[in-house]
Amino acid sequence: ISIHPVVFTEHLGESEITVATPVKWNGKLLILAHGLRPVESELSSFFSTDDPFYSKLIENGWLIGSTSYRRNGVILNEAIEDIESLRKYLVERFGNPAETYLLGTSMGASICTLIAEYPDLPYTAVLAIGLPQISFLRNNGLDYSYEPKIPILFISNRSEVEAPTEYFSKSNQSEKKPAFWTIDRDGHCLVNSAEITQAFKALLYYVEINEIEFERDGTIEISHAKSMAEFKDGKAIAEVLAIHPSYGNFNTTFTTDDLEKLGIAKNTYFQVGCRDRFFRIYYGTTYSDVAQGFWIAFAGAEGTLRIARNFANAAQSLRCHTGDNIYIKALPESERNIQPYIIPGTEVVDLGILAWNQLLERDVLASIETSQKALQLDPDMLWIKMNLAHAYLVANRYDDAVKIYRQNIGKHVFKESFYFEDMVLEDLDKLEDKGLNIIHFDKIREIMRK
Repeated sequence: ISIHPVVFTEHLGESEITVATPVKWNGKLLILAHGLRPVESELSSFFSTDDPFYSKLIENGWLIGSTSYRRNGVILNEAIEDIESLRKYLVERFGNPAETYLLGTSMGASICTLIAEYPDLPYTAVLAIGLPQISFLRNNGLDYSYEPKIPILFISNRSEVEAPTEYFSKSNQSEKKPAFWTIDRDGHCLVNSAEITQAFKALLYYVEINEIEFERDGTIEISHAKSMAEFKDGKAIAEVLAIHPSYGNFNTTFTTDDLEKLGIAKNTYFQVGCRDRFFRIYYGTTYSDVAQGFWIAFAGAEGTLRIARNFANAAQSLRCHTGDNIYIKALPESERNIQPYIIPGTEVVDLGILAWNQLLERDVLASIETSQKALQLDPDMLWIKMNLAHAYLVANRYDDAVKIYRQNIGKHVFKESFYFEDMVLEDLDKLEDKGLNIIHFDKIREIMRK
């Protein structure tokens, strides 16, 4: 018998699971359902037992389990099966729980809401954080019945109330009327531990006495975070805190006051760096403020600055680790509002997009010709040079491809949003996903990683 909580990770079927066991189990079980993750990410069931919400539950005797699901990307019915497999495994190993709760975030909130509508599954209640648009479910061939059989408490940021509002109104006469609490903060799943704890306690009372505030503001503003930054040579320097193992976003010890002191205003771009690597990043509100792959910074629910890439790995790109120092600095005023995106409509950009699509369609010679034509119009378009190198590689013109790749290592693409070599590696993965698996790809990967 352990005198300390035990956390273990192992494989269950095709999934990874993580389980946190208390010193003395109180008979209550919480199962976690995570959100949408990039297909190429490693499967991970990790959750932080240092989080105040989870650590307090474990201290109070709760058993907590999490599953990676069997794969990343959009997964709904199979995720339900994987959650059920985890529950059955925990029952077999620890015995039947008196109560089994579900906590889902983003896509996981959709998964848990679907489970709540099943009539014969032995779950007690659901806490659903950041429920996605209902169209997300319908686009994947599913829909809600709007007849939950167990209590659901939805929590969503004020910028994402449409889906839970619709579910709340359509299920008003259901067997178990759900509750919906709003967090008065823009963002996606941008809730702090105090808000989650408050909501979970309310859900427990709903189960126990069948009473809850069905609609309310669930916001708990934490005390203003104290700056830990060092200011030097026009930069602020602070520490990387916990890095998410699947998404690669991370919190820092920067505060919004640090950005203000540097003259970095909301809805403008600034620079973030670690050692010799640096990127252009947008100071916004949530991940979707920028296009997929681009950099975003915003104030987290705990009051410190979060650094991320929209559906890509920020820590990996910055090559930083927990405990590393990173810096932020203002850009010249003339550059703070310049967007780094490809904007279709100009001849050179349209040709570059066409060349990429031709390559995906395996019309390699046409892709080469189109890229060359685009580069005659603007020879400095690095992303089009990259497309040309890819096409050369697929056409078995290895030396021509390598010349372009080597010449541009270390250069920035899209106004300091990416490094050339990082984009090459990502592109090669995309080409392989489309069935273009060329023998030279691994040689190029080796060159780019050096």
